[in-house]
Amino acid sequence: MMCSSSRTETRRKVIAQHAPTSGPSLVIAVALLLSGAVGPGQAWAQATTDSGSETKPWFDGVDMEQAKKARQIFLEGNKLLKFPDYVAAAEKYKAAIELWDHPAFHYNLATVEYHLVRLVEAYKSLQQAMRHGQGPMSDGQYRSGIELKKRLERQLSHIEIVCEQPAVKVTLDGEHAFTGKRRYQEVVLPGPHQLTGTKAGHESAIHDLVLKPGEKVTIHIRLRKQARLEHRRRWSRWIPYAVLVTGTLFVASAGYFDRTSTDRFDQFDARYAASCPDGCRGAIAQELKDLRASAEQRQRIAIAIYAAGGAVFATGVVLAYMNRKLAHEVRGDRDDMELTVFPSVSPEGAFVSAGWRF
Repeated sequence: MMCSSSRTETRRKVIAQHAPTSGPSLVIAVALLLSGAVGPGQAWAQATTDSGSETKPWFDGVDMEQAKKARQIFLEGNKLLKFPDYVAAAEKYKAAIELWDHPAFHYNLATVEYHLVRLVEAYKSLQQAMRHGQGPMSDGQYRSGIELKKRLERQLSHIEIVCEQPAVKVTLDGEHAFTGKRRYQEVVLPGPHQLTGTKAGHESAIHDLVLKPGEKVTIHIRLRKQARLEHRRRWSRWIPYAVLVTGTLFVASAGYFDRTSTDRFDQFDARYAASCPDGCRGAIAQELKDLRASAEQRQRIAIAIYAAGGAVFATGVVLAYMNRKLAHEVRGDRDDMELTVFPSVSPEGAFVSAGWRF
């Protein structure tokens, strides 16, 4: 009997340490319920006679019948703490919250979730319980809530996700977090986590993280467009044709000099035959010398231009082949290249790391 009494007393102390006590607005003293000093009916009567409590923000949109039903479920959850049956008590508190979003319900839910080692859920419930500040909580409850919140912040990891692109779907550990432009904050258990950003027509961004207790990280999600095949030329289409035309003009010019050179050689031969029908044994007249020199010079020019024109024309043919349409992989613009900075704060200090994707 003494052993049983000791266990009961210990259980009461554990519950009383975290559970809310009676206050001027609908918060039930779990320790008093366990001792039988306050019953559900007495607590409700005390709360409904509290002057001005209906003006509190947690009364918005809740009628008294709905509040009474939610409070009854809440009290049933408190009774389950006698055993203690934290799992069943948590379900009762959740059901009460569905009817009435009251800080006291969130406070007790945070307490039992902490006992069940559901640390993330406990932290979120505690945030809801304290969103109005002290609200209906007593000074002792509020101080206990602050201490529990600090303890959870040291035990959990904190992720901030920043996305400035529209229509990006972001998932955290496979669960949908948000879509579109947003700055999103989440608390998670320490350890490995995966953050993914996806968008139609864009490459997915995947960040694998390993977080420490109390660590805070900020991740920037920026996607780049998917690579696509595009058929295009190396240069403007006219460039090889311009080279071909240039080579053709060179050859045409060489043909002109070649033709005039041939004409002058013919003139030289005709004049030479007329001046020396039996052959010239003396010096050739200066006029014939000049005519022959001019023909030879034009012949040399024609040969040089033929060579240059042929080279230019051949270059044009090669350029035309190289400039045919080919498939190219086109990625996003340079603005879509991603530089991601990861500021990280943990109990060991502050750090900054960066990742570059292109």
